[in-house]
Amino acid sequence: MTIQAFIVSLIGLAILCVGLAGVVSPAGLIALVSNWRPAWRIPIAAALRIVFGVALWLAALDSHAPAALRALGALSFAAGLALPFVGRARVDALIDWWTQRSAGTIRCWAGVAALLGGFSIWAVLP
Repeated sequence: MTIQAFIVSLIGLAILCVGLAGVVSPAGLIALVSNWRPAWRIPIAAALRIVFGVALWLAALDSHAPAALRALGALSFAAGLALPFVGRARVDALIDWWTQRSAGTIRCWAGVAALLGGFSIWAVLP
């Protein structure tokens, strides 16, 4: 397994676990997201998106789904670059809006995250 595939697997596992936690306990996921230190939200989220995007892009060639991983990698990388320009006020407003959604809506989005995490792991496994 290449270092890129290993990074994709680790971040994919984290996404899978957080997604499953959100499906099981939407209130727990809301508490997790709400308790992030505001000063660190954007830098950490941007850095993770950039690293994940680069790792997806580089791991794509040897994966089970190269086109999908390249697309997800480009999207993640672009989101990581754009996030600091969104600004803290808008990110905080988005988090506030998201935490007001119904438990069913949060479960659906968490399920999508779990599927994305599982897919990324599957795609880079030998």
